[in-house]
Amino acid sequence: MWDVVIIGAGVCGAAAARALAKYRLRVAVLEKGSDVCAGASRGNSAMVHGGFDPEPGSLKAIYNVRGNRMFDALCAELEVPFERSGTMILATSEAEMEEVHRLHACGETNGVPTIVMNRPELLER
Repeated sequence: MWDVVIIGAGVCGAAAARALAKYRLRVAVLEKGSDVCAGASRGNSAMVHGGFDPEPGSLKAIYNVRGNRMFDALCAELEVPFERSGTMILATSEAEMEEVHRLHACGETNGVPTIVMNRPELLER
């Protein structure tokens, strides 16, 4: 008899099992693939989303930002190397620059510090 059965050993299923392992529960994880992360999680780009892109106030924005802030402690606990390299979005036209300003505004609203640089500032960095 199991207390909890988790269907899928992708990122979410594995994280749920890990969290539940802290309690006195009998947890089973069922995975149809031959290994963990055999489904959608296998296509992970290894990026930790900052939260500057999702619509402000949306669940995606809330959880992107919250999850991003958890990564340093989680990686330290699991002894997994993790380096924050940041994200740089480049624009080559005024129309693209409008999108940069939109992303900057979303980021600020979502609580993600962002900066907009001009060409000389970018080259200096």
